[in-house]
Amino acid sequence: MKYLNALETAEGWTPYGIFMLRMVLALYWGVHWGYKVIHQGMAATEQMFVGLGYPAWFAWGDVTLEVVAVVCLVLGLYVRTMSLALLVILVPALEVWIPNGLWANAGGYEFPVLWILMQIVLALLGPGAWALRTLPLHHGDPAVSARS
Repeated sequence: MKYLNALETAEGWTPYGIFMLRMVLALYWGVHWGYKVIHQGMAATEQMFVGLGYPAWFAWGDVTLEVVAVVCLVLGLYVRTMSLALLVILVPALEVWIPNGLWANAGGYEFPVLWILMQIVLALLGPGAWALRTLPLHHGDPAVSARS
């Protein structure tokens, strides 16, 4: 019981938990990108987008955003902004999964909704440990200078 109590009251681990969430999401985005680009191929990915009523070039924007996301999540750059930007991919993707019902084993929307919520949680928590953080966009900004 002593060790469980110590675990439950440990406060210094939170940034490392956030880091793990960041890495898990980076891994999922990387695998998702690999499925579209390597396994399925861009021609099939373009066809999928066209079949959903989007222009073919959306497929290229999608995979580009996924590459940028992986880099940003791994490095800890613009984590909050990137986490919310990725909702541009995830929320419309529900269109594919909702007709299959809730359960993931039937190709439903259970997992995509979890993924959306994990992106929102990461946006709220920030980058966590071992992050390069957000770089100042304007060096003359007094608010940025005061924090440095």
